[in-house]
Amino acid sequence: MPLNNSSLSWVQTPSTLSTGSLDMSATSTAWVYGASPKVAATPGTRYTAQASLMTPSSASVAVALAFYDSSGKQINAVAGKSATPAASTWTTLPQAAAVAPSGTRTVALIVAAWTASVGQHFYIESPVLASPTPTVNVDLTNGNSNVLSAPFSQTTTSLGPVSSGTITLDPSKTFQSVDGFGANLTNSSAAVLMSLPSTTRNTVLSNLFDPTKAGISVIRLPMGANDFSANGCSASAQVCPSGNYTYDDPPAGAAANWTDPSLSNFNILPYDQNIVNILHSAQKINPNLTIIASPWTAPPWMKTNAPVTDPYASGSNGRLNPSYYGVYAQYFVKYVQAYAKEGINVNYVTPQNEPGVTTTTYPGMLFSSYQERSFVDNNLAPALTKAGLSTQILGYDWDWKSSSWTTSDVENVLSGAPSNVAGTAWHCYGGDPSTQSTVEASYNYPRWLNFITECSGVGIDSGYGITGSTTVDNFAYHLGLDSQKLIVGGLNNWASGVQLFNVAENQYYGPQNGGCNDCKPVVQVDTNTNAVSYTVDYYVLTEASSVLESGARIISTSSSNGLQAVAGLNPDNTTGLYVSNPSQTSATFTVNDGGEGFTYTIPSLSVASFRWSN
Repeated sequence: MPLNNSSLSWVQTPSTLSTGSLDMSATSTAWVYGASPKVAATPGTRYTAQASLMTPSSASVAVALAFYDSSGKQINAVAGKSATPAASTWTTLPQAAAVAPSGTRTVALIVAAWTASVGQHFYIESPVLASPTPTVNVDLTNGNSNVLSAPFSQTTTSLGPVSSGTITLDPSKTFQSVDGFGANLTNSSAAVLMSLPSTTRNTVLSNLFDPTKAGISVIRLPMGANDFSANGCSASAQVCPSGNYTYDDPPAGAAANWTDPSLSNFNILPYDQNIVNILHSAQKINPNLTIIASPWTAPPWMKTNAPVTDPYASGSNGRLNPSYYGVYAQYFVKYVQAYAKEGINVNYVTPQNEPGVTTTTYPGMLFSSYQERSFVDNNLAPALTKAGLSTQILGYDWDWKSSSWTTSDVENVLSGAPSNVAGTAWHCYGGDPSTQSTVEASYNYPRWLNFITECSGVGIDSGYGITGSTTVDNFAYHLGLDSQKLIVGGLNNWASGVQLFNVAENQYYGPQNGGCNDCKPVVQVDTNTNAVSYTVDYYVLTEASSVLESGARIISTSSSNGLQAVAGLNPDNTTGLYVSNPSQTSATFTVNDGGEGFTYTIPSLSVASFRWSN
């Protein structure tokens, strides 16, 4: 826009308006402009412009900054976002902000308006032109302490002109939107949290779900038993031998060949009562939770290896019997409806957790890519649609590199999928997050979403050059690994959400239902003393959620000197940057965000997150 061509007369407002107001009267139609008096400006200094406006009728309006050289010639103009204020209502316009270019001597605030009416008045309330020193908020988690109680260090630094950067941001190149960060609320996790005294539990849930703290906004729920189920066991148990269940199991005394094709026996309670209770509390803290649900198995009577004496016997994975595909789709419908009745919206479901894993100690079920595609396309997707449910489907739900599914198998499930198939769910236990980009190349965002739905650092294929013990209590190792592989690697490869495994576990890393005995939780509870500790996963999540809100758009970010970084633009017009330093030495780096930036020194084996206003 040629903002130097003014066609608005800018005069003092009549005394009927508040002091300091101005009245612009349009002398022509189309885009018209009015400029405030010019004030001295310094090259390299960041200026902002802000104003409130009222107009008798609707018009499109924006605040802008115009910079002039010593001769009075305009050398640059930067406008903020336009707005359409309601008639006869004072509206604060989106601000304009820019760094004064070389050669600048003066700057003026400009109000630009579109009008089709000569004589249209625009009343400007106390226009502001300022050159503040922007502040960058910094959170640092220092991995050098190598303990599970490493505190955050919260400081600030200043934003100023830079000519180059170790980390360079390009906000003109935007990618996927971020739903958020979280973990799995398993039956065991819910039991452990519910075992706490209410006051302690409320504090823990606030620390987990409050957006100003860990800010968990994405939760994955197992549909029935998984490898962490405390069904029928104390929250203090290490192993729960009675933890197996689905929502439609044979009643006591039923015949060995019992079936229930009408699903008349279906019920999520009492199995999921603890989960429902925790979610109700979490929703009060963060009402905007995204819920993903995944089954580890269908009811055993629906499977090819049924009936069996013990439907959950070791090695009894089986496959879904094709004759029950339609019934199993209704099982999903009933699950979503049951949670809706509890006031909980299930946003996504996956057809099967880890569809190629032959479990030997906890429930599981095998799905080939062709079986999953047939079930999704012909049964699950139509059933959700027919029931009027907005719940969408995420395919696959297994590792970036798995033992029996190739990338082609994953794409087979997605090819030609119904409209309520939204994307892919991934786990971290094999391969690399770049696989997400390989699949995304065929299914462009926003049609196709990627969620990392499960990860626990123990047993992850590293490949990131992080040295040291891999044991569960090695804070620095897991801080570096989780940050690089999940947060930086995941988000830079199209992930919209990242979820770790259990939200909570007891002092024995349980109660376990035949699962791993050293999977990290986000919080760990000593059920004998009710003492709560916050693990490295808590810090990984908090560092990410503190700078990348739900709705943030990931932007192009390049880094060097061994640093790993990801950045995004938040809905509140702030930029968030997450930086991991896996090196054994500290690193001093400069961030360059369009000519503005800052320099910071990050300790070795640490993670820092930054946030500043644009």
